[in-house]
Formats: sequence, structure tokens, C-alpha cells
Amino acid sequence: MWTSGILGPIFMSILFQYNVDKIIVFELITGISLIGPCLLVFLWIARPEPSNPFALTLSEPTSPAPTDTTPSNLKTLRLVLTPTMFLILPGAFATAFEQCFFNGLLPLFIKSGDMSSDLSTKLSLRACISFVQVGSSFFVGALTDRVGSRPMVIACLGLHILCQCLLVFNSPLNNLPVLVAVYVCIGLSNSTLINQSQKLVGVSFPFQTSQAYAGYKFFTSIGAAIGFFGSKYTLGDDGLPVMRIWSPLLISLLILTCLGTFYLSK
Repeated sequence: MWTSGILGPIFMSILFQYNVDKIIVFELITGISLIGPCLLVFLWIARPEPSNPFALTLSEPTSPAPTDTTPSNLKTLRLVLTPTMFLILPGAFATAFEQCFFNGLLPLFIKSGDMSSDLSTKLSLRACISFVQVGSSFFVGALTDRVGSRPMVIACLGLHILCQCLLVFNSPLNNLPVLVAVYVCIGLSNSTLINQSQKLVGVSFPFQTSQAYAGYKFFTSIGAAIGFFGSKYTLGDDGLPVMRIWSPLLISLLILTCLGTFYLSK
């Protein structure tokens, strides 16, 4: 997923630099993106459901459980409404709002007046954050196993505080050094948060991983919907994000994520 976030923007940026018509570019990208759903269908049909390694450390009940005729969707709903899942919810929302922020709002700080140049710069920044996410994926998991989830989410909070300071105390409009630094920090934070949230889901629900992960994605989808649809109300008269709204929002979500992680990983 993150690799496509590198190749796609770079490919589009190159096409725009060679003055390829935008409609043709979008048609090409749409055609290439159809490969993804085809692969998902193939994996869904041909690949068995993966096991949860955390379930191996626990013993299954030896006595046969009574037959449960509850529909699977109701089982998932019950799991979604458990206190444990609500403790994971801030991490899901933080991940979703981060993606809304760097996908939909940060690019608005690129506004030089040259549409083609602006679009190329935005695509390059998008490739930058994907590159950071791909690179961090090689060590975030191993580092989490070594130091635990608590220091990792604290690091995410620190990265966000740094990001907000850069955006609030500097002029980010067309300021590429500031924007690149912000994209790098948010890329590290986002990949780390996704890793921590998914690990918490696996550890907290070792025998209901599929349903728990569906619940996690349910909350992530709600957060993304709220973030993207509500983002227009967080823009100023100049069309730029109002940081006095986004800064406390993102930092508050990270603080709640830290609290939930500290409780679940005790």
C-alpha cells in the first residue's frame, strides 16, 4: 500500500512534467489501480485466513463450548461495543485524522499560482511521506518488540507536538523545508500508530482477531469520514487549514491513544 504511495505520485508527477493531459493521466492511474481489487479478490478466494501468533501463547478451552447461533455480524457488533475496543478507538481515530490531515489539508499549503507546478510539488510530498512509511515499516515492529508499545506511542505524541510547533510558529505556505519536515514526522507517527493499534487488537482479542480487526477498521472508517467531510469547516477565509483547530485535536487524540495503550499493554 505504501509502496504504491511512492510509485503512483512519482509516476503522475513525471507525466505532468512532460505536459501529458490530466484526463489521460487520471485514466492511466485508474486503469492501473484496478489491479488492486483483482489481487484482493484472488487473495480472498485462494488464501486461507492468517493465524494470530498471540493466540498460540494462550490455551484454548478444553471443554466444548455450547453452540452459539448468534449471527456473525451481531458477534462483531458486540465486540465493537466492548470497553477494550473503546480503549483502542482513540488510536483508530488518530490514524484516520492523521491521514485526513496529510492527504487532504497539508497539500493546501502549496499555493504558488502555477497549477502544474503546485500539483507536481504536492505529488512529490505525497511520495515523500509514503517513502517514510515504507522505510519505517522495516524497524517499527522490531523496535516495538524490544521497547514495548508505551514508548512508541509517546514518541508519536512527541512527533506531533514537533509538527504542530513547526506549523504554528512558522509560515508553512509554500515553505518546503517546513512541509517536508512535517510530512516526515507525520509519516513516522502514522506508520507507528498503525503498528501499535494492530498489535493491540491482536493481543487484546487473540481468539477473535478477524472480528476485532473489522471493529478496528470500522472505527478507522468512521474517523476518516468525519475527518474528510468535516475538514471543510476547519479552513480559514484564505482556504488554508486553521491550526488552532487541528493542533489541539490531533494532540488530544494522541494523548488519549497513549492512555489507552498504557492501560491495554500493562
